[in-house]
Amino acid sequence: MNQEITPEPPSPQEMASPFTAVTPEEVAIVTEPVQEPEVVYVPPTPPAPVEEPKSKNETLAASKLSGTKRVVRLSKLVFESKERNSASVGLVQYRLVERGHFDAGSDKYGWLSVGTKKALASFAGTNAEKLNLQDKALIERLFEGTDVEVTD
Repeated sequence: MNQEITPEPPSPQEMASPFTAVTPEEVAIVTEPVQEPEVVYVPPTPPAPVEEPKSKNETLAASKLSGTKRVVRLSKLVFESKERNSASVGLVQYRLVERGHFDAGSDKYGWLSVGTKKALASFAGTNAEKLNLQDKALIERLFEGTDVEVTD
């Protein structure tokens, strides 16, 4: 049989004191259940489709050289010439970069040096040693679809 224990009432001295002694039986520990955080599953979104890079052989976008009448003089296409700001060489460099031969952009604008020669050889499908800079048919092919005229 369970007997209930009733605590004795506090004495007058204990009541006068702001601090009262507490017996272990009087201590009650109240714990609240811990609520688990709600986990929400968000499915990952598929990545956006990546556009494949276009090859050099595909149809080219319209050149920025179209609509303006410009002239490339073959006589100005001289490897490492003393003339360092040739408009003809600059047009060749610009068109080579526009067509994806980025080595032409490594030289100073208007000066035909190693980068431009390498890019032009790449466009021609040959190596730089066999490249003929005065090949009119090659330079005309480079400027196909533009209003640039190639002269001697």
